[in-house]
Amino acid sequence: MLSLRRALLLLLPILALAAAEPAKPLLHPIFGEHMVFPHGRRAALWGWAPAGARVQVSLAGQQAEAVAGADGRWQAELGPVAAGGPYELVVAGPQQLVLKDVLAGEVLLCSGQSNMAMGLNGAEGGREEAAGAASAAASVRLLHLGMRIAGTPRDLPTPANPVQWRVPAADNLGGFSAVGWFTARSLQQRLKIPVGVVACAWGGTNIRAWMAEESLARLGLYGDERDLLRTLAAAEAAGAPPVPQQEREQVAAWWKEHDPGSAAGFERPAEPATGAWSDQELPGAWKHDGTTWLRRTVQLPAAAVGKPGRLLLGGLPDDSTVWVNGAEVGTGRGAEPRNYRIDARQLAAAPVTVAIRVWSEGGRSGGKGSPGDWRLESDAGTPPVALAGAWRRAATTGVQPVRPRLRLQGGNGAATMLYNGGIRPLAPFAFSGAVWYQGEQDAGNSDYQRMLAAMIGDWRALFGKDLPVVVVGLPGFHDAVATPVEERLNFGATRLAQAAAALALPGVGLAVITDLGDAKDVHPTRKRAVGERAAAALVALREGAGGGGPLIVKAERAGAAMRLTCQRVSGGGLELRAGEPSGFALKGADGAWHHARARLDGDTVVVESPEVPEPVAVRYGWANNPPCTLYDRAGFPAAPFGSDRR
Repeated sequence: MLSLRRALLLLLPILALAAAEPAKPLLHPIFGEHMVFPHGRRAALWGWAPAGARVQVSLAGQQAEAVAGADGRWQAELGPVAAGGPYELVVAGPQQLVLKDVLAGEVLLCSGQSNMAMGLNGAEGGREEAAGAASAAASVRLLHLGMRIAGTPRDLPTPANPVQWRVPAADNLGGFSAVGWFTARSLQQRLKIPVGVVACAWGGTNIRAWMAEESLARLGLYGDERDLLRTLAAAEAAGAPPVPQQEREQVAAWWKEHDPGSAAGFERPAEPATGAWSDQELPGAWKHDGTTWLRRTVQLPAAAVGKPGRLLLGGLPDDSTVWVNGAEVGTGRGAEPRNYRIDARQLAAAPVTVAIRVWSEGGRSGGKGSPGDWRLESDAGTPPVALAGAWRRAATTGVQPVRPRLRLQGGNGAATMLYNGGIRPLAPFAFSGAVWYQGEQDAGNSDYQRMLAAMIGDWRALFGKDLPVVVVGLPGFHDAVATPVEERLNFGATRLAQAAAALALPGVGLAVITDLGDAKDVHPTRKRAVGERAAAALVALREGAGGGGPLIVKAERAGAAMRLTCQRVSGGGLELRAGEPSGFALKGADGAWHHARARLDGDTVVVESPEVPEPVAVRYGWANNPPCTLYDRAGFPAAPFGSDRR
């Protein structure tokens, strides 16, 4: 680890590259036209003005006043505002702002990793949903937050991605979080009031990236990354870029040395002198460990030449970097669809070459989605240029199995950096609830339960101690096993930790989606049901009832059987669905686990097996991709359970 002094010395030569933090606005940008303002309670508005300046705010006939402090920050409260609208939000101070088409209702924060970030176009039935959104859900409003890493807590979202609330429409919904949309849409249908959803997610991220540094310190976790965080904070204070330039140069040099494609400039428009190229249909799969290059040249319509646009690439299931006419336009991890803004300079000529470098491990990779997901769009309004079909592919050799990664880029393994740069800038907005869909990157993390509890505490410190939080359990993944229980758990262990946290923490719900997975794909597409279960769990938290999936809370010996008691049961009771194996297992005095059958006895589940006359423990759903047979009558599956592992 570099000393702080040495790190700063290394950064000094590149201070001239740093972008200055913009002046802080009169009103925080989370407040904007078309937004949903929190209803039914007092809610803060805030911003910045010269010290001592008076600022008046008004909405729906209510008014409040604040005075900017020595640091320029002012904060006022309005409410409770009745659900409905549209209203005008007026802010008067050194300047006057009038925000039109403001609704009042529920406002959700939807966060996590790639399954939360996946756009509606990547979800089952998502395109049809987007096509009908404008007429069906005008009272649902959308805000997508661009993310950035930060070494210190920030007051504002990233200036590179302007905050803009949107009314749902076919041309803006396809890339928006599918789970966020379906949750908000279902909640709006249940409550019959406006719903706003703020999507703040990043594929491939660990939970520690979303936690406050103080919480990780209390838990005694990730001390080395917290040291790195302080190095980044010092660099930021000195005005340096968020990712040290020398690290970028080191990684680029490694690629040039070890990947023939990088050295040959495979991303450039000119065809390199190599016989390694073959045809590859995209979307489509291939087999290779290491680096694969993909290239395709298309023609822009004349009206689109020299105009900015957007590149959409379905899904790439591995680490990838994308170039347009030799200029890098984005990087990504995980299978969420790629959606990159393209500068007019990269589209200055009719022929356009798109190049993709994919790093894959595990022997199989490929481009995902439907053909329509692969296209190049222009702001000129010309028809999209199709990118599905025949590409050129070159699989390079000699790449080392372990390559250097930027320690700070992306925030995937960087403690606290997305909390600082993504979550903290939204405080103290009065969210109605939060939906958290993450855990794939932490699969098998033995600290996940206490980290999840600490993260919820961090967010409640920002947005209110009573903030309702719904945790989306991980879906089934990997091939099913024939054994009664699967001892080597990764997804299963995280799922258990999520259920335990939901039971232990007040105001925390669980949306069980074990049955919505795909054994072969970590990014299952049935997002509508995920959102509906998350919305049901949110409503249940408000009403103190079930919703999202039953939780088994007690197991008692009943002769030669085990009797299970559940909480959070919806629809008036439990039901057992046919299936072999049942997902239930019993352990006898000899320590061996056996498949078991289950039956309902009133509001309890009785589990028994002729092979276990004296059961000492019972488990349900104890696998990475277990059978799901226990549901409630509302159709929600039960969470996994183990009487011997609580």
